[in-house]
Amino acid sequence: MANGNQGLPIDMTPDQIRKANKAIVDDQNKLFDENKKELRKLRRKLSFTYWVIIALSVIMFIVGIGLLIVPFITALKGDMKIYESLVSGGFGIADLAGLFLLKPIQRIHKMMGDMSQVLLVLNSFQIQSALRFLQMDLNLRATIGETAERIGKITVDCVTLIENYFEKSSEQ
Repeated sequence: MANGNQGLPIDMTPDQIRKANKAIVDDQNKLFDENKKELRKLRRKLSFTYWVIIALSVIMFIVGIGLLIVPFITALKGDMKIYESLVSGGFGIADLAGLFLLKPIQRIHKMMGDMSQVLLVLNSFQIQSALRFLQMDLNLRATIGETAERIGKITVDCVTLIENYFEKSSEQ
């Protein structure tokens, strides 16, 4: 059964090996389907968050403009004292200044970049794992162990990439 690879052959009949191979492939297909569903959920959540941030930024901008225009019009009509008008207008200016100081557009772009990088790392993990399973020879125990070790290393590498990215982002 050994075909030049290192390791001890598994003492199984060809039919048992086919069944084991089919079971592993079926399990991997289920896992990849579940991962695809989870990635879709993550994308939907991040997309929803993106649109909420945009909507809140637009609302904050409209409120700021309203806080500037309403006191101005009311003061012109003579329905409000000049000091009350200045205070209300000051709130409008503070709202708009806060909006621009909080840099919502840069935050939205950063969030989209974060989302893209995390999805890229997760997709890379899935592809690398699938390729390692294809490389594995179920007839040899050593290749099964090597595959498990390599997938463990891939996992550590991907988690490290994500951690390093977010640690650098939080330092800035």
